[in-house]
Amino acid sequence: MNDDIDYLYGLIVKHELSSEEVEYSQSLYRKLMNHDYMENGRSTTKEGILEKLLETAEKFEADTIQGALASVFIYHQVAEEWLFDLLELTRFYIDLKLYPDRITHKPSEGLKLNALISEIDNSIDFEHKEDLIKYGQLVNQKRNETAHALLKKSSLEEIEKEADEFKKHFYNLYHALEGKEESYGARECLLEMIKSFHKWCDEFYDKHRFLLTEILEMNDIDFIDEEAF
Repeated sequence: MNDDIDYLYGLIVKHELSSEEVEYSQSLYRKLMNHDYMENGRSTTKEGILEKLLETAEKFEADTIQGALASVFIYHQVAEEWLFDLLELTRFYIDLKLYPDRITHKPSEGLKLNALISEIDNSIDFEHKEDLIKYGQLVNQKRNETAHALLKKSSLEEIEKEADEFKKHFYNLYHALEGKEESYGARECLLEMIKSFHKWCDEFYDKHRFLLTEILEMNDIDFIDEEAF
């Protein structure tokens, strides 16, 4: 089945008939076929850096001011990348549901944590969404309080205590996202929503093949029909 699509798409590229519509359809099809549902971080995020930063933050001494502050800033950046990926996942699901119709999503590459939370909040419904929004907002709020009000603290112990509270919200966000023990989190629930489209996937294939075939026919390009392929 994939060979048929590759063949038709190859003819379109060979005859320089590609258009934005074709490229968009092909990109959705490839992501669906390859199970490549997420963007795996922003384009500027270096591969593997999230795991390394998490490992580093978890080794910080929580009872030192240096460790407390460093962990807050690192965890906040990690949370931002997590929610960026989740937003991309919700948008992919929306694109699949709407196909062959299409909407233009707001650029997400430069969105900060609070803006990512807002976009997810205004998107589709999925399990654990409320907890995800709640703890995401707390993570962002506590980070801002730590970053912008250091001189208002009465003691270093107060800063360390707030950093400890921040860490609890961060791990609550993690559990809302990834699940706890044997229960699914928001990410896996969204993946299951996409995986449930196995039958629909065939319909997508038919729509995509029809689009490619129609373009070739409109341009009088000879190609092997499905029976002879």
